[in-house]
Amino acid sequence: MAKLRFFRFAEFVLVFLTIVAVAVFAGLYDLRDHATEFERRFGSSFSQSTINLALVALAAAIAVGILTYRAAGKLRPGPLRRHLILLPVAVIAFLASGLVFGMQAERMMHQARVTRFLPAPSLFKLLNLQFDPLFSMQTPAVKERIVSELREKVDQEKAESDAAAARLEQIAIPRIALAEFYVGAAIASALGLWGLLAFIRARPTPGTTPMTYLDAVERERRKQTPPRLAGKPINRTRGLLFLAAAIGVLVGQFWLPPLNFALNALIAVIIGAAVFIALFRAKQYLQISADSLLGKDKRAPILFLRSFSDDPKVNAAAGISHEGLAQLIDFSVETRLANHFMGFGPFIAVGSPKEAVPQIGAARVKLSDDEWQAAVTNWMERSSVIVMYAGTTHWVGWELKRIIEGGFTDKLIILFPPVLPFPGFWQTSWLKRQKADIAARFERLKAAFTGTKWADAWEVTDPETIICARLKADGSIAFTRSRRRSKDAYDLATKIAHLGLLGLDPKILDHEPNGVPAKP
Repeated sequence: MAKLRFFRFAEFVLVFLTIVAVAVFAGLYDLRDHATEFERRFGSSFSQSTINLALVALAAAIAVGILTYRAAGKLRPGPLRRHLILLPVAVIAFLASGLVFGMQAERMMHQARVTRFLPAPSLFKLLNLQFDPLFSMQTPAVKERIVSELREKVDQEKAESDAAAARLEQIAIPRIALAEFYVGAAIASALGLWGLLAFIRARPTPGTTPMTYLDAVERERRKQTPPRLAGKPINRTRGLLFLAAAIGVLVGQFWLPPLNFALNALIAVIIGAAVFIALFRAKQYLQISADSLLGKDKRAPILFLRSFSDDPKVNAAAGISHEGLAQLIDFSVETRLANHFMGFGPFIAVGSPKEAVPQIGAARVKLSDDEWQAAVTNWMERSSVIVMYAGTTHWVGWELKRIIEGGFTDKLIILFPPVLPFPGFWQTSWLKRQKADIAARFERLKAAFTGTKWADAWEVTDPETIICARLKADGSIAFTRSRRRSKDAYDLATKIAHLGLLGLDPKILDHEPNGVPAKP
Protein backbone atom coordinates (compact mmCIF):
# COMPACT_ATOMS: atom_id res chain seq x y z
CA MET A 1 0.00 0.00 0.00
CA ALA A 2 2.89 2.38 0.71
CA LYS A 3 3.96 2.77 -2.92
CA LEU A 4 0.39 3.36 -4.07
CA ARG A 5 0.68 6.91 -2.71
CA PHE A 6 2.89 7.72 -5.72
CA PHE A 7 0.00 6.68 -7.96
CA ARG A 8 -2.42 8.90 -6.04
CA PHE A 9 0.01 11.81 -6.33
CA ALA A 10 0.21 11.20 -10.08
CA GLU A 11 -3.61 11.30 -10.18
CA PHE A 12 -3.65 14.77 -8.62
CA VAL A 13 -0.96 15.98 -11.03
CA LEU A 14 -2.86 14.63 -14.05
CA VAL A 15 -6.16 16.22 -13.01
CA PHE A 16 -4.54 19.56 -12.17
CA LEU A 17 -2.59 19.78 -15.42
CA THR A 18 -5.68 18.82 -17.40
CA ILE A 19 -7.26 22.10 -16.26
CA VAL A 20 -4.13 24.00 -17.35
CA ALA A 21 -3.76 22.03 -20.57
CA VAL A 22 -7.20 23.08 -21.85
CA ALA A 23 -6.21 26.76 -21.88
CA VAL A 24 -2.75 25.97 -23.30
CA PHE A 25 -4.31 23.84 -26.04
CA ALA A 26 -6.63 26.70 -27.04
CA GLY A 27 -3.73 29.16 -27.22
CA LEU A 28 -1.54 26.77 -29.19
CA TYR A 29 -4.38 26.00 -31.59
CA ASP A 30 -4.73 29.71 -32.38
CA LEU A 31 -0.99 29.81 -33.09
CA ARG A 32 -1.44 27.51 -36.09
CA ASP A 33 -2.66 30.44 -38.19
CA HIS A 34 0.66 32.25 -37.61
CA ALA A 35 2.91 29.21 -37.80
CA THR A 36 4.62 30.33 -41.05
CA GLU A 37 5.51 33.73 -39.63
CA PHE A 38 6.76 32.32 -36.34
CA GLU A 39 8.77 29.62 -38.13
CA ARG A 40 10.45 32.32 -40.23
CA ARG A 41 11.37 34.26 -37.09
CA PHE A 42 12.24 31.45 -34.67
CA GLY A 43 12.89 28.32 -36.69
CA SER A 44 11.50 24.79 -36.83
CA SER A 45 10.28 24.75 -33.20
CA PHE A 46 7.29 26.79 -34.46
CA SER A 47 6.68 24.81 -37.63
CA GLN A 48 3.22 23.51 -38.43
CA SER A 49 4.27 19.91 -37.76
CA THR A 50 5.80 20.79 -34.37
CA ILE A 51 2.69 22.66 -33.29
CA ASN A 52 0.51 19.75 -34.43
CA LEU A 53 2.69 17.37 -32.40
CA ALA A 54 2.20 19.52 -29.29
CA LEU A 55 -1.56 19.68 -29.91
CA VAL A 56 -1.80 15.89 -30.21
CA ALA A 57 0.27 15.45 -27.02
CA LEU A 58 -1.87 17.97 -25.13
CA ALA A 59 -5.08 16.33 -26.38
CA ALA A 60 -3.78 12.95 -25.16
CA ALA A 61 -2.86 14.46 -21.78
CA ILE A 62 -6.32 16.04 -21.47
CA ALA A 63 -8.02 12.74 -22.31
CA VAL A 64 -5.90 10.90 -19.74
CA GLY A 65 -6.68 13.58 -17.16
CA ILE A 66 -10.44 13.33 -17.74
CA LEU A 67 -10.37 9.52 -17.41
CA THR A 68 -8.22 9.88 -14.31
CA TYR A 69 -10.68 12.33 -12.74
CA ARG A 70 -13.55 9.92 -13.34
CA ALA A 71 -11.68 7.13 -11.54
CA ALA A 72 -9.78 9.19 -8.94
CA GLY A 73 -10.25 8.13 -5.34
CA LYS A 74 -11.68 4.73 -6.29
CA LEU A 75 -9.97 1.42 -5.63
CA ARG A 76 -11.47 -0.66 -8.43
CA PRO A 77 -9.74 -3.23 -10.66
CA GLY A 78 -10.94 -1.84 -14.00
CA PRO A 79 -9.62 1.73 -13.58
CA LEU A 80 -6.39 0.47 -12.01
CA ARG A 81 -5.66 -1.82 -14.95
CA ARG A 82 -6.66 0.92 -17.39
CA HIS A 83 -4.06 3.20 -15.80
CA LEU A 84 -1.36 0.70 -16.69
CA ILE A 85 -1.97 1.94 -20.24
CA LEU A 86 -2.92 5.55 -19.48
CA LEU A 87 0.14 6.40 -17.39
CA PRO A 88 2.69 5.48 -20.10
CA VAL A 89 0.60 7.56 -22.54
CA ALA A 90 0.73 10.44 -20.05
CA VAL A 91 4.51 10.11 -19.69
CA ILE A 92 5.00 10.29 -23.47
CA ALA A 93 2.46 13.11 -23.91
CA PHE A 94 3.94 15.26 -21.16
CA LEU A 95 7.50 14.68 -22.35
CA ALA A 96 6.53 15.63 -25.92
CA SER A 97 4.72 18.76 -24.72
CA GLY A 98 7.61 19.73 -22.46
CA LEU A 99 10.11 19.19 -25.29
CA VAL A 100 8.14 21.35 -27.72
CA PHE A 101 7.64 24.19 -25.24
CA GLY A 102 11.27 23.95 -24.15
CA MET A 103 12.47 24.24 -27.77
CA GLN A 104 10.16 27.18 -28.40
CA ALA A 105 11.29 28.95 -25.25
CA GLU A 106 14.98 28.38 -26.08
CA ARG A 107 14.54 29.82 -29.60
CA MET A 108 12.65 32.85 -28.31
CA MET A 109 15.18 33.52 -25.55
CA HIS A 110 17.98 33.20 -28.11
CA GLN A 111 16.21 35.68 -30.39
CA ALA A 112 15.72 38.01 -27.42
CA ARG A 113 19.46 37.91 -26.65
CA VAL A 114 20.31 38.58 -30.28
CA THR A 115 17.82 41.45 -30.44
CA ARG A 116 19.08 42.94 -27.20
CA PHE A 117 22.79 42.86 -28.07
CA LEU A 118 22.59 43.50 -31.84
CA PRO A 119 24.09 46.95 -32.51
CA ALA A 120 21.64 49.62 -33.64
CA PRO A 121 21.83 50.45 -37.40
CA SER A 122 22.36 54.15 -36.63
CA LEU A 123 25.43 53.27 -34.55
CA PHE A 124 27.30 52.27 -37.71
CA LYS A 125 26.39 55.58 -39.31
CA LEU A 126 27.70 57.37 -36.25
CA LEU A 127 30.97 55.44 -36.29
CA ASN A 128 31.44 56.00 -40.06
CA LEU A 129 31.03 59.77 -39.89
CA GLN A 130 34.80 60.26 -39.64
CA PHE A 131 35.19 58.60 -43.03
CA ASP A 132 32.42 60.62 -44.67
CA PRO A 133 33.96 63.48 -46.78
CA LEU A 134 30.68 65.38 -46.83
CA PHE A 135 30.56 65.34 -43.04
CA SER A 136 34.12 66.70 -42.77
CA MET A 137 33.13 69.67 -44.94
CA GLN A 138 30.34 70.75 -42.57
CA THR A 139 30.63 73.53 -40.03
CA PRO A 140 31.15 72.57 -36.36
CA ALA A 141 27.58 73.51 -35.52
CA VAL A 142 26.17 71.28 -38.27
CA LYS A 143 28.50 68.45 -37.29
CA GLU A 144 27.34 68.69 -33.67
CA ARG A 145 23.67 68.65 -34.78
CA ILE A 146 24.20 65.57 -37.02
CA VAL A 147 26.07 63.70 -34.27
CA SER A 148 23.38 64.64 -31.74
CA GLU A 149 20.58 63.41 -34.01
CA LEU A 150 22.37 60.12 -34.69
CA ARG A 151 23.01 59.57 -30.99
CA GLU A 152 19.33 60.16 -30.23
CA LYS A 153 18.41 57.72 -32.99
CA VAL A 154 20.87 55.15 -31.59
CA ASP A 155 19.29 55.50 -28.15
CA GLN A 156 15.81 55.21 -29.64
CA GLU A 157 16.71 52.10 -31.64
CA LYS A 158 18.39 50.60 -28.58
CA ALA A 159 15.28 51.23 -26.49
CA GLU A 160 13.11 49.67 -29.19
CA SER A 161 15.33 46.59 -29.42
CA ASP A 162 15.35 46.25 -25.61
CA ALA A 163 11.54 46.50 -25.58
CA ALA A 164 11.27 43.89 -28.35
CA ALA A 165 13.64 41.60 -26.45
CA ALA A 166 11.62 42.09 -23.25
CA ARG A 167 8.42 41.18 -25.11
CA LEU A 168 10.05 38.04 -26.44
CA GLU A 169 11.25 37.10 -22.96
CA GLN A 170 7.79 37.76 -21.56
CA ILE A 171 6.32 35.34 -24.10
CA ALA A 172 9.13 32.80 -23.58
CA ILE A 173 8.98 32.65 -19.76
CA PRO A 174 5.53 30.97 -19.62
CA ARG A 175 6.83 28.42 -22.11
CA ILE A 176 9.77 27.71 -19.83
CA ALA A 177 7.34 27.19 -16.94
CA LEU A 178 5.16 24.91 -19.08
CA ALA A 179 8.18 22.89 -20.17
CA GLU A 180 9.23 22.44 -16.53
CA PHE A 181 5.68 21.58 -15.43
CA TYR A 182 5.20 19.00 -18.14
CA VAL A 183 8.56 17.34 -17.59
CA GLY A 184 7.73 17.24 -13.87
CA ALA A 185 4.34 15.75 -14.73
CA ALA A 186 6.04 13.08 -16.85
CA ILE A 187 8.26 12.18 -13.89
CA ALA A 188 5.22 12.10 -11.56
CA SER A 189 3.35 9.88 -14.01
CA ALA A 190 6.33 7.52 -14.25
CA LEU A 191 6.50 7.32 -10.45
CA GLY A 192 2.75 6.72 -10.38
CA LEU A 193 3.13 3.85 -12.83
CA TRP A 194 5.88 2.37 -10.66
CA GLY A 195 3.70 2.66 -7.54
CA LEU A 196 0.72 1.11 -9.29
CA LEU A 197 2.80 -1.81 -10.59
CA ALA A 198 4.20 -2.39 -7.09
CA PHE A 199 0.67 -2.46 -5.67
CA ILE A 200 -0.70 -4.80 -8.34
CA ARG A 201 2.26 -7.18 -8.00
CA ALA A 202 2.21 -7.29 -4.19
CA ARG A 203 1.65 -10.70 -2.59
CA PRO A 204 -0.57 -10.42 0.52
CA THR A 205 -0.73 -14.21 0.65
CA PRO A 206 0.86 -16.89 -1.54
CA GLY A 207 -0.84 -16.89 -4.91
CA THR A 208 -2.89 -13.72 -4.32
CA THR A 209 -2.53 -10.00 -4.97
CA PRO A 210 -4.60 -7.00 -3.87
CA MET A 211 -6.36 -7.37 -7.22
CA THR A 212 -7.62 -10.77 -6.01
CA TYR A 213 -9.75 -9.01 -3.41
CA LEU A 214 -10.75 -6.18 -5.73
CA ASP A 215 -11.79 -8.59 -8.47
CA ALA A 216 -13.87 -10.56 -5.96
CA VAL A 217 -15.59 -7.36 -4.80
CA GLU A 218 -16.26 -6.35 -8.40
CA ARG A 219 -17.85 -9.73 -9.14
CA GLU A 220 -20.13 -9.36 -6.13
CA ARG A 221 -21.03 -5.79 -7.11
CA ARG A 222 -22.04 -6.91 -10.60
CA LYS A 223 -24.46 -9.40 -9.07
CA GLN A 224 -26.42 -6.52 -7.58
CA THR A 225 -29.56 -5.10 -9.16
CA PRO A 226 -29.53 -1.39 -8.32
CA PRO A 227 -32.49 0.79 -9.32
CA ARG A 228 -32.43 2.17 -12.85
CA LEU A 229 -32.85 5.71 -11.50
CA ALA A 230 -30.67 6.52 -8.50
CA GLY A 231 -32.84 9.37 -7.22
CA LYS A 232 -32.93 13.15 -7.15
CA PRO A 233 -30.10 15.42 -6.04
CA ILE A 234 -30.42 17.32 -2.78
CA ASN A 235 -30.77 20.58 -4.70
CA ARG A 236 -29.98 20.34 -8.40
CA THR A 237 -30.50 24.06 -9.05
CA ARG A 238 -28.07 25.23 -6.37
CA GLY A 239 -25.57 22.56 -7.34
CA LEU A 240 -25.55 23.67 -10.98
CA LEU A 241 -25.35 27.33 -9.97
CA PHE A 242 -22.27 26.68 -7.82
CA LEU A 243 -20.76 24.60 -10.63
CA ALA A 244 -21.42 27.39 -13.15
CA ALA A 245 -19.91 29.93 -10.75
CA ALA A 246 -16.73 27.84 -10.41
CA ILE A 247 -16.39 27.46 -14.18
CA GLY A 248 -17.09 31.16 -14.68
CA VAL A 249 -14.38 32.19 -12.22
CA LEU A 250 -11.87 29.77 -13.79
CA VAL A 251 -12.58 30.97 -17.34
CA GLY A 252 -12.89 34.63 -16.38
CA GLN A 253 -9.36 34.81 -14.98
CA PHE A 254 -7.94 34.46 -18.51
CA TRP A 255 -9.51 37.81 -19.46
CA LEU A 256 -8.00 39.68 -16.52
CA PRO A 257 -5.47 42.37 -17.54
CA PRO A 258 -1.83 41.64 -16.59
CA LEU A 259 -0.92 43.24 -13.27
CA ASN A 260 2.16 43.25 -11.07
CA PHE A 261 3.37 40.09 -9.36
CA ALA A 262 1.88 40.84 -5.93
CA LEU A 263 -1.61 41.57 -7.30
CA ASN A 264 -1.50 38.51 -9.57
CA ALA A 265 -0.53 36.33 -6.60
CA LEU A 266 -3.34 37.78 -4.46
CA ILE A 267 -5.89 37.25 -7.25
CA ALA A 268 -4.67 33.67 -7.71
CA VAL A 269 -5.19 32.97 -3.98
CA ILE A 270 -8.70 34.44 -4.03
CA ILE A 271 -9.62 32.55 -7.21
CA GLY A 272 -8.25 29.27 -5.83
CA ALA A 273 -10.26 29.55 -2.60
CA ALA A 274 -13.44 30.68 -4.42
CA VAL A 275 -13.30 27.87 -6.99
CA PHE A 276 -12.64 25.26 -4.28
CA ILE A 277 -15.61 26.40 -2.18
CA ALA A 278 -17.92 26.61 -5.21
CA LEU A 279 -16.97 23.15 -6.52
CA PHE A 280 -17.25 21.58 -3.08
CA ARG A 281 -20.69 23.11 -2.55
CA ALA A 282 -21.73 21.89 -6.00
CA LYS A 283 -20.73 18.33 -5.10
CA GLN A 284 -22.67 18.56 -1.83
CA TYR A 285 -25.89 19.79 -3.46
CA LEU A 286 -25.66 17.35 -6.38
CA GLN A 287 -25.55 14.30 -4.07
CA ILE A 288 -28.58 12.05 -4.13
CA SER A 289 -30.90 12.92 -1.25
CA ALA A 290 -31.47 10.23 1.37
CA ASP A 291 -35.29 10.29 0.99
CA SER A 292 -35.03 9.91 -2.77
CA LEU A 293 -32.41 7.16 -2.46
CA LEU A 294 -34.45 5.12 0.02
CA GLY A 295 -37.55 5.62 -2.11
CA LYS A 296 -35.85 4.27 -5.24
CA ASP A 297 -33.45 1.64 -3.87
CA LYS A 298 -35.41 -1.14 -2.15
CA ARG A 299 -32.36 -3.23 -1.30
CA ALA A 300 -31.40 -3.71 2.33
CA PRO A 301 -29.72 -0.53 3.57
CA ILE A 302 -26.11 -0.32 4.69
CA LEU A 303 -25.92 1.64 7.93
CA PHE A 304 -23.03 3.96 8.74
CA LEU A 305 -22.60 4.81 12.44
CA ARG A 306 -20.15 7.34 13.79
CA SER A 307 -19.78 10.25 16.17
CA PHE A 308 -20.58 13.59 14.55
CA SER A 309 -17.16 14.77 15.75
CA ASP A 310 -15.58 12.22 13.38
CA ASP A 311 -17.23 13.74 10.31
CA PRO A 312 -14.58 15.03 7.89
CA LYS A 313 -13.87 18.74 8.10
CA VAL A 314 -13.92 20.93 5.00
CA ASN A 315 -10.77 23.04 4.91
CA ALA A 316 -11.58 26.01 2.68
CA ALA A 317 -7.99 27.28 3.01
CA ALA A 318 -6.90 24.12 1.18
CA GLY A 319 -8.31 25.68 -1.97
CA ILE A 320 -5.10 27.68 -2.38
CA SER A 321 -2.85 24.61 -2.22
CA HIS A 322 -2.60 21.09 -3.61
CA GLU A 323 -4.81 19.93 -0.71
CA GLY A 324 -7.81 21.57 -2.34
CA LEU A 325 -7.60 19.34 -5.39
CA ALA A 326 -6.99 16.31 -3.16
CA GLN A 327 -10.15 17.07 -1.18
CA LEU A 328 -12.21 17.65 -4.31
CA ILE A 329 -11.42 14.33 -5.97
CA ASP A 330 -10.81 12.18 -2.87
CA PHE A 331 -12.37 13.90 0.14
CA SER A 332 -12.40 11.40 2.98
CA VAL A 333 -12.51 7.77 4.07
CA GLU A 334 -16.29 8.11 4.19
CA THR A 335 -16.43 8.98 0.49
CA ARG A 336 -14.43 5.83 -0.20
CA LEU A 337 -16.95 3.83 1.85
CA ALA A 338 -19.82 5.43 -0.06
CA ASN A 339 -18.17 4.63 -3.42
CA HIS A 340 -18.01 0.98 -2.41
CA PHE A 341 -21.22 0.35 -0.46
CA MET A 342 -23.57 2.33 -2.72
CA GLY A 343 -23.07 -0.54 -5.17
CA PHE A 344 -24.61 -2.93 -2.64
CA GLY A 345 -27.46 -0.87 -1.24
CA PRO A 346 -28.40 2.59 0.03
CA PHE A 347 -25.52 3.75 2.24
CA ILE A 348 -27.21 5.86 4.91
CA ALA A 349 -26.38 7.70 8.12
CA VAL A 350 -28.05 10.02 10.59
CA GLY A 351 -27.27 13.62 9.67
CA SER A 352 -25.85 16.09 12.16
CA PRO A 353 -28.39 18.76 13.16
CA LYS A 354 -25.62 21.35 12.76
CA GLU A 355 -25.17 20.61 9.04
CA ALA A 356 -27.01 23.01 6.75
CA VAL A 357 -25.81 20.97 3.74
CA PRO A 358 -25.04 17.24 4.14
CA GLN A 359 -21.44 16.10 4.02
CA ILE A 360 -20.18 14.25 0.95
CA GLY A 361 -20.42 10.51 1.56
CA ALA A 362 -23.29 8.54 3.08
CA ALA A 363 -26.79 9.82 2.38
CA ARG A 364 -27.78 11.76 5.51
CA VAL A 365 -31.23 11.39 7.04
CA LYS A 366 -32.32 14.28 9.25
CA LEU A 367 -34.08 12.99 12.39
CA SER A 368 -35.27 14.67 15.56
CA ASP A 369 -34.04 13.71 19.04
CA ASP A 370 -37.22 11.68 19.54
CA GLU A 371 -36.90 9.78 16.26
CA TRP A 372 -33.31 8.79 15.68
CA GLN A 373 -32.93 5.96 18.23
CA ALA A 374 -35.95 4.05 16.91
CA ALA A 375 -34.87 4.67 13.31
CA VAL A 376 -31.31 3.46 13.94
CA THR A 377 -32.57 0.34 15.72
CA ASN A 378 -34.88 -0.39 12.78
CA TRP A 379 -32.04 0.09 10.29
CA MET A 380 -29.82 -2.22 12.35
CA GLU A 381 -32.41 -4.98 11.96
CA ARG A 382 -32.97 -4.39 8.23
CA SER A 383 -29.41 -3.63 7.12
CA SER A 384 -27.12 -6.03 5.29
CA VAL A 385 -23.97 -4.36 6.69
CA ILE A 386 -23.30 -2.04 9.62
CA VAL A 387 -20.16 0.06 9.31
CA MET A 388 -19.12 1.75 12.55
CA TYR A 389 -16.35 4.17 13.43
CA ALA A 390 -14.92 3.18 16.82
CA GLY A 391 -15.58 6.16 19.06
CA THR A 392 -15.54 7.32 22.66
CA THR A 393 -18.80 9.26 22.90
CA HIS A 394 -21.86 8.14 24.87
CA TRP A 395 -24.10 7.65 21.83
CA VAL A 396 -21.54 5.59 19.91
CA GLY A 397 -21.42 3.38 23.02
CA TRP A 398 -25.22 3.14 23.00
CA GLU A 399 -25.22 2.12 19.33
CA LEU A 400 -22.58 -0.54 19.94
CA LYS A 401 -24.55 -1.90 22.90
CA ARG A 402 -27.68 -2.18 20.73
CA ILE A 403 -25.67 -4.06 18.08
CA ILE A 404 -24.35 -6.56 20.64
CA GLU A 405 -27.69 -7.04 22.41
CA GLY A 406 -29.58 -7.31 19.13
CA GLY A 407 -27.22 -9.96 17.76
CA PHE A 408 -26.18 -7.83 14.78
CA THR A 409 -22.44 -8.47 15.18
CA ASP A 410 -22.48 -10.86 12.21
CA LYS A 411 -22.88 -7.85 9.88
CA LEU A 412 -20.63 -5.39 11.72
CA ILE A 413 -17.44 -3.81 10.36
CA ILE A 414 -15.53 -1.62 12.82
CA LEU A 415 -13.08 1.00 11.55
CA PHE A 416 -10.58 3.04 13.55
CA PRO A 417 -10.78 6.37 11.74
CA PRO A 418 -7.99 8.91 11.40
CA VAL A 419 -8.46 11.75 13.90
CA LEU A 420 -6.28 14.19 11.95
CA PRO A 421 -6.27 15.11 8.25
CA PHE A 422 -4.18 12.75 6.15
CA PRO A 423 -0.58 14.03 5.98
CA GLY A 424 0.25 12.74 2.52
CA PHE A 425 3.69 11.17 2.23
CA TRP A 426 5.00 11.57 5.78
CA GLN A 427 3.18 9.81 8.61
CA THR A 428 5.58 9.23 11.50
CA SER A 429 4.85 12.36 13.55
CA TRP A 430 1.21 12.27 12.40
CA LEU A 431 0.72 8.78 13.85
CA LYS A 432 2.36 9.76 17.14
CA ARG A 433 -0.11 12.62 17.59
CA GLN A 434 -3.17 10.38 17.20
CA LYS A 435 -1.81 7.36 19.08
CA ALA A 436 -3.52 8.31 22.36
CA ASP A 437 -6.89 8.80 20.65
CA ILE A 438 -6.65 5.41 18.91
CA ALA A 439 -5.80 3.74 22.23
CA ALA A 440 -8.83 5.39 23.88
CA ARG A 441 -11.14 4.13 21.12
CA PHE A 442 -9.70 0.65 21.41
CA GLU A 443 -10.14 0.54 25.20
CA ARG A 444 -13.76 1.68 24.83
CA LEU A 445 -14.39 -1.21 22.43
CA LYS A 446 -12.77 -3.71 24.78
CA ALA A 447 -14.99 -2.52 27.61
CA ALA A 448 -18.12 -2.79 25.45
CA PHE A 449 -17.37 -6.45 24.65
CA THR A 450 -16.61 -7.47 28.23
CA GLY A 451 -18.58 -10.59 29.06
CA THR A 452 -19.06 -11.58 25.41
CA LYS A 453 -17.35 -14.40 23.54
CA TRP A 454 -15.11 -11.82 21.84
CA ALA A 455 -13.72 -10.38 25.10
CA ASP A 456 -10.40 -12.27 24.97
CA ALA A 457 -9.93 -11.59 21.24
CA TRP A 458 -9.53 -7.86 21.93
CA GLU A 459 -6.31 -8.54 23.89
CA VAL A 460 -3.83 -7.75 21.12
CA THR A 461 -0.49 -6.00 20.76
CA ASP A 462 0.06 -2.73 18.88
CA PRO A 463 -3.61 -1.69 18.61
CA GLU A 464 -2.51 1.54 16.91
CA THR A 465 -1.72 -0.48 13.75
CA ILE A 466 -5.27 -1.86 13.52
CA ILE A 467 -7.55 -0.05 11.07
CA CYS A 468 -10.41 -2.56 10.69
CA ALA A 469 -12.04 -5.37 12.66
CA ARG A 470 -14.63 -8.00 11.76
CA LEU A 471 -16.23 -10.18 14.44
CA LYS A 472 -16.50 -13.89 13.64
CA ALA A 473 -19.07 -16.37 14.89
CA ASP A 474 -16.48 -18.52 16.68
CA GLY A 475 -15.48 -15.68 19.03
CA SER A 476 -12.37 -14.61 17.12
CA ILE A 477 -11.82 -11.27 15.41
CA ALA A 478 -10.30 -10.73 11.98
CA PHE A 479 -8.16 -7.63 12.37
CA THR A 480 -6.68 -5.78 9.44
CA ARG A 481 -3.48 -3.94 10.19
CA SER A 482 -1.67 -1.45 8.02
CA ARG A 483 1.73 0.20 8.23
CA ARG A 484 0.15 3.28 6.62
CA ARG A 485 -3.17 4.86 7.50
CA SER A 486 -4.01 5.95 3.98
CA LYS A 487 -7.44 6.14 2.38
CA ASP A 488 -6.44 3.25 0.16
CA ALA A 489 -5.56 1.15 3.21
CA TYR A 490 -8.99 1.83 4.75
CA ASP A 491 -10.66 1.19 1.40
CA LEU A 492 -9.00 -2.18 0.82
CA ALA A 493 -9.43 -3.25 4.46
CA THR A 494 -13.16 -2.48 4.30
CA LYS A 495 -13.56 -4.43 1.07
CA ILE A 496 -11.77 -7.43 2.59
CA ALA A 497 -13.99 -7.27 5.69
CA HIS A 498 -17.09 -7.01 3.49
CA LEU A 499 -16.04 -10.08 1.53
CA GLY A 500 -15.66 -11.84 4.87
CA LEU A 501 -19.22 -10.90 5.82
CA LEU A 502 -20.35 -12.35 2.49
CA GLY A 503 -18.61 -15.61 3.42
CA LEU A 504 -16.16 -15.64 0.54
CA ASP A 505 -12.96 -17.75 0.86
CA PRO A 506 -12.01 -17.25 4.52
CA LYS A 507 -8.57 -18.80 3.95
CA ILE A 508 -7.65 -15.82 1.80
CA LEU A 509 -9.72 -13.16 3.47
CA ASP A 510 -8.23 -13.53 6.94
CA HIS A 511 -4.92 -12.09 5.81
CA GLU A 512 -3.89 -8.50 5.81
CA PRO A 513 -3.32 -6.42 2.66
CA ASN A 514 0.29 -5.75 3.64
CA GLY A 515 1.16 -9.45 3.62
CA VAL A 516 1.13 -10.20 7.38
CA PRO A 517 -1.40 -12.80 8.59
CA ALA A 518 -4.23 -11.26 10.62
CA LYS A 519 -3.87 -11.75 14.36
CA PRO A 520 -6.88 -13.17 16.19
